[in-house]
Amino acid sequence: MYDSVHLNDPGEGNYIASKLPKEYEWLKKKDVSHAYIASFITPDSQEKSEDASDNLVFWRTYGKEGQGCSLSLRIPRNRLKKVLYGSKAVEETIHVLKPVLDLLNPLTSIRKRTLRGKIREELGKIVWNSLERFSYLYKSEAYAYEKECRIVLAGRDVDEDKIRFELQGGKNSPTYIRHYYADYADEKLAATELLASGSSITLGPCVAYPRNIVHCLKTIREKAGLYGLEIKNSTIQYTERNSSAFYVFTK
Repeated sequence: MYDSVHLNDPGEGNYIASKLPKEYEWLKKKDVSHAYIASFITPDSQEKSEDASDNLVFWRTYGKEGQGCSLSLRIPRNRLKKVLYGSKAVEETIHVLKPVLDLLNPLTSIRKRTLRGKIREELGKIVWNSLERFSYLYKSEAYAYEKECRIVLAGRDVDEDKIRFELQGGKNSPTYIRHYYADYADEKLAATELLASGSSITLGPCVAYPRNIVHCLKTIREKAGLYGLEIKNSTIQYTERNSSAFYVFTK
């Protein structure tokens, strides 16, 4: 599960806060913490004529412009949470939270300004700490095409000794550090379970030397004893076009 800091949506974890009505303005300012997230597309979320594991939109958005791969995995349903999209989903959630928020509202209106600010800050922390586990399950309508489901752990719920770091980027992009968390305690999330019969690895349409990569992966598969894992190439015809830089020199 990678950290939420580098996800595509800059509003990750803060979508509920951005849609709160004016009466709960004391909750508006929220310091977005971070969570550890593994994201998936459910098989029935695409039209029957399309294959979610070999979809050009996803290759371009998340598959390194077709140079990556997609994984089709068997994941325990009780570990997955559905992502909800748009303001209507937030409105329904606020309606559920309304009785509690209305009880807290009088405390945020104390006349003494300095005390009022501290109370609002502390109450805000308490509320958002309670919501942290599912605040990453709400996203803008613009991302609704993904029809995503997730495994989410709030940052404060993980064992910090098990957090790992890796360097990403390079070449034509700046390097940066990402951190991730592996839930080794859950045996159902082990590779031998996730990559069992019915699972697959699909290489992107722009992967270099695909026949060689397939050969390498099949060799690793045999060594690992993952005989039910299918390894295949994308069927999409797509060529990545690198953008060129133009320079204008003037006196």
